[in-house]
Amino acid sequence: DKGTNDKITEIIEDFNPDIVAYDTHYPKLVVEDKRNVNRINVLVLRKMKDELLLQTLNDPSIKLFSKILIPHSKEEFLSYNVDPIIMDKILFSPKMLFTGPVVKELNKEKIPDIEEKYKIGKKDYVIVAISGGGGQYPGATSTDDYFEECMNAFEKVASEIYNLKCILVKGPLCKKVFKSTNDKIEVVDYEDNLLELMSCSNLIVSRAGYNAINEILSLGIPAVLLEIECTHDDQAERAKYLENKTDSVYLTDENKIADTIM
Repeated sequence: DKGTNDKITEIIEDFNPDIVAYDTHYPKLVVEDKRNVNRINVLVLRKMKDELLLQTLNDPSIKLFSKILIPHSKEEFLSYNVDPIIMDKILFSPKMLFTGPVVKELNKEKIPDIEEKYKIGKKDYVIVAISGGGGQYPGATSTDDYFEECMNAFEKVASEIYNLKCILVKGPLCKKVFKSTNDKIEVVDYEDNLLELMSCSNLIVSRAGYNAINEILSLGIPAVLLEIECTHDDQAERAKYLENKTDSVYLTDENKIADTIM
């Protein structure tokens, strides 16, 4: 709306950058605002469902971007069987560029601190569960339900794996309080160095959000993958892509997490 547009534009004016980078779901009113006409606008456009991606590419406001960066490899994009009309628009536009995944760089110097913080031993079998996706609507419980299934799975496998250490990182979308009397299971609200913690694991449990999938891919660690049903993108196709590239497993049933771990 106009009020939000004005607030964002005022922030941009105060900072006065030469380049403004927008994520996939950009605020059109801000981009179209006459106060921003002399700035270089760059759009980072992630893969969405075909109808939404085509709608974005056909929107008149797309012409206001100097560059459109596709944060996927061309090979990944093609694996999703994208509508040929969309592929032609991307491949034949001088503005559009496949950059490959945009992921945080692993800081190896922080790994010893993570190992000490979570008391991770060399012989431990470490499973880290992360949310793996945002976009949860207000009042929805899908993240809480997902982590409850993770906790149930961890409790089941704890007696089967003698050197097990499970770490569940709830993140901001999980509102439910989880507690376990099992000393093999640790629940934390947040971890600043999440990528470094993930790198210490033997297995990751996650839903198939863009960042989660690409971080797991960059680490080369196998994962048990689930999905969130989204209106704008397809986590199932992302999970299947990682399953085909790595030793990961895509599940459609959260109740099978424990069996899959074993």
